[in-house]
Amino acid sequence: MNARVVIIGGTDSSGGAGLSRDAATLASLGVQGLPVVTAVTAQTNNAVCQIEHVCAELVKAQLECALQSGQCDAIKIGMLGRHETVSAVAEVLRQHAKVPIVLDPIIVSSSGTRLLEVQAEEDLKHHLIPLCEVVTPNLLESAMLTGVPIGDCHTTLEKQAFHFRAMGAANVLIKGGHSSGREATDCLFDAWGDHIEFTQTRLDGTMRGTGCMLASAIAGQLAQGVNLKVAAGIAQQMVGRAIMQMQ
Repeated sequence: MNARVVIIGGTDSSGGAGLSRDAATLASLGVQGLPVVTAVTAQTNNAVCQIEHVCAELVKAQLECALQSGQCDAIKIGMLGRHETVSAVAEVLRQHAKVPIVLDPIIVSSSGTRLLEVQAEEDLKHHLIPLCEVVTPNLLESAMLTGVPIGDCHTTLEKQAFHFRAMGAANVLIKGGHSSGREATDCLFDAWGDHIEFTQTRLDGTMRGTGCMLASAIAGQLAQGVNLKVAAGIAQQMVGRAIMQMQ
């Protein structure tokens, strides 16, 4: 049987991000995605036009049924939206501690629309991040969740990683795609503070849903037994190839 990953997040009517991107990424790895819908969004490539949140009780029911439907090898979490949803998801996942969880902490869309309630940030930090094998924030999300001002220098990233470890995250991959310079570097920090960098030449093209793709690619590989450090490097390469194809 193919590996299976539960994907938790919102729909995107443009197909560029969210569950559509998750499912496509997993399929490219030969992995089945089991979707749990947290929100329905009306989006174009340039804007979020409308959001309808799914009630927390239904999100919880979807997740419980997905986990009861058979083998689950990993879990990938994207857009959660509301604090009730964060709490409901965390409540269910506490019962599945052996399944690796990848959290892409989506707070603001590429077009600048807030996708996570301010109150929900605290729930994320206290209830969900401690359950995760790896958290994959971009530079802005890392700054917002840790309170350490945004920056891409190594000292800043180390401080942010320290805060994530204090929250209980086993590993944190801080994505450098939004930084400046000729190269883009993602830094993976583990629970002991050790780190490894994944660097590639910055590409001219732009693409929505790269964070979804990266986290899903990591989850899909963890589901197949790939080591996290190897999975993170391969995932970054997948994103790079996808951006090149958009040029």
